Amino acid sequence: MLPLFFQLLRLGDEPQPALPGPAGEDEWAGALAEARRQTLTGVVFATVGRLPEGQRPPRRLLLEWYAESERIRAANRLVNRRAVELTERFADRGMRSVVLKGQGVALLYPDPLLRMPGDIDLWTDAPRRELFDALHREFPGRRAVYHNMSCPFFDDVAVEVHFTPSWMNSPGANRRLQSFFRREAERQFSRRVELPEGAGPVYVPDAAFNCVYLLVHIYRHLFGGGIGLRQLMDYHYLLLAGCTDAERSAALRELGRLGLTGFARAVMYVLGRVFATPTERLLLPPDEGEGRFLLREVMLAGNFGHDDPRTRRRADEGDLLRFVRHCRRNLRFVGYHPGETLCTPLFKVWHRLWRLRHGYM
Repeated sequence: MLPLFFQLLRLGDEPQPALPGPAGEDEWAGALAEARRQTLTGVVFATVGRLPEGQRPPRRLLLEWYAESERIRAANRLVNRRAVELTERFADRGMRSVVLKGQGVALLYPDPLLRMPGDIDLWTDAPRRELFDALHREFPGRRAVYHNMSCPFFDDVAVEVHFTPSWMNSPGANRRLQSFFRREAERQFSRRVELPEGAGPVYVPDAAFNCVYLLVHIYRHLFGGGIGLRQLMDYHYLLLAGCTDAERSAALRELGRLGLTGFARAVMYVLGRVFATPTERLLLPPDEGEGRFLLREVMLAGNFGHDDPRTRRRADEGDLLRFVRHCRRNLRFVGYHPGETLCTPLFKVWHRLWRLRHGYM
């Protein structure tokens, strides 16, 4: 039998979920702890609240879970307001923008306010140098990396302004990815939606774009430290929302050009195994071999690898030791993703020199 936490995830889209049997207080406490670790407290509580009366957690845990879920709702309301304010702020400067991931993806969930919010990732259409100079004047001393710059527009919500949505370590794959973003930009900067409870309008990517971008984002988490189930749940709800046959074909063609077909099949396995994503909604047939490896990584490392027992960070760790630790960690992916793995140290060295050259340090 699956642990209680996974039973709840698989029942998440059932209108009248029911567990196969009663669960003890220790099992409920473990499910809540894992939901917290995976930043899925709110969406799992939505399932718990629909269980039959006799299958719910003990009252103490239920009230604790409810209180945390209400805090998530309040946090989402705040982030939604800030996303609208930020969109308007850039529009006043003559810059179009798109809210990546986060509040846009939350709209795909049954209850958008229960997805754990993070920071606001805003992609703008301004040229990189022009955008960096403008942000640097407003926030002197802030550093930039290849794809974004962290900017303290608000004291209660973190913001990352993107020059480009993401990147690949492999030079060839990265050129193809940046070409994809440039081709798609005009359509994405034109897709306006309303955020919940009248928070206001923002612009978010469409499903065809997200089929590629969100998978790349998951891939970046794999190489960057660790993937949490929240990123995979985002993809689950993206696929449930559906896309046309033409959009599906275009996404698969792009993922093939990026060398991500195998990784996509591994993600499909995890989605089916963990969230019970219907087979007909998957982008392509699952790969159980790589999928099991990916699922082990998800459960061991979690979001950004904070709980990974295999990657211990030293308190006095400098740039060189961090570089060595990161490259050594990623060697375990070489069997499945040799190009991206072997290009990791090359990209990191190039990236540091590139930042120095352009004054982004």
